[in-house]
Amino acid sequence: MRESQANDIALERRRIVQCWRKASFPASPIPTGVTERRDPLDGIRGVIFDLYGTLFVSAAGDIGHAGTDGADDEDRFRNVLRQYRLPLVSDATDYSGVAVWRDCIHRAHAAAHARGIAHPEIDIRDICRETISIMQHDGALKNETIDAATIESMALDYEAAVNPVWPMPEVRSVLSALNKRGLLMGIVSNAQFFTPFLFDALIGQSTQRLGFKPELCVWSYRLGEAKPSVRLFECLLANAATHGIRRPAELLYVGNDMLNDVYTARQAGLRTALFAGDRRSLRMRRDDARCRGLQPDAILANLAAIPDWLAQQGQGQASA
Repeated sequence: MRESQANDIALERRRIVQCWRKASFPASPIPTGVTERRDPLDGIRGVIFDLYGTLFVSAAGDIGHAGTDGADDEDRFRNVLRQYRLPLVSDATDYSGVAVWRDCIHRAHAAAHARGIAHPEIDIRDICRETISIMQHDGALKNETIDAATIESMALDYEAAVNPVWPMPEVRSVLSALNKRGLLMGIVSNAQFFTPFLFDALIGQSTQRLGFKPELCVWSYRLGEAKPSVRLFECLLANAATHGIRRPAELLYVGNDMLNDVYTARQAGLRTALFAGDRRSLRMRRDDARCRGLQPDAILANLAAIPDWLAQQGQGQASA
């Protein structure tokens, strides 16, 4: 198995990387005006990151699989269909593929809720496959057999169109500094099969080569649950124990969302830093009762501050 290539992915790594590179363009974070706070924080042995809106500038501020409700989404979806030679039939010009796509997501969520999952995550490949099947049944598309790799490619192309991303400033140097100082690094993210390849495509190295421990990278689509489900952090902590992490508070979680990131990580016992570096992605959640009065351990306006801040706290070294 190639590095960073999950064994459940049919699409070649090269194709995923090429798609992200083709669809992406430079973007800078928009300042939020939020005041930073970096109080002393001792005993941190690892740093775990959110991805969309934290490590990467995100047009949608999060994983964009539910659509942005913008008027352009249908055009983007039809462009993907045309790219794969699946244009709408001539008498279905008013048919909305995006409406079918979103309905498939809603029904998948409802089915998961019925099974007792409070915060379900879909696998975007299932959504794409079901959408095409429904459109064929409705007569909006011709009946053609579509293989797994093509389904993945279509899902990726649509996501890249509705939610272009770009690395936050100095991400590579920040990760390098943390890695050199012996801190464990991981990711807990609402994500899809194509998400980990953003690093290969836009930073030039895989998550492993950047220093992330594969077992400390938790991707929501693999669990069928999304933040703010605490289960993602429970999986993280179970794996962190193999690295000698005995207390959740030895890990710092950095994310841009007061509910999904700060509240949920705090529920699992991690220390937390709110990344308030981009107005697109900052989610204060002031109307959510779970976030009222909630204070992260730190507020960061720039990821570049993390290595020196932690170096001043006399944190322990990560176990090998």
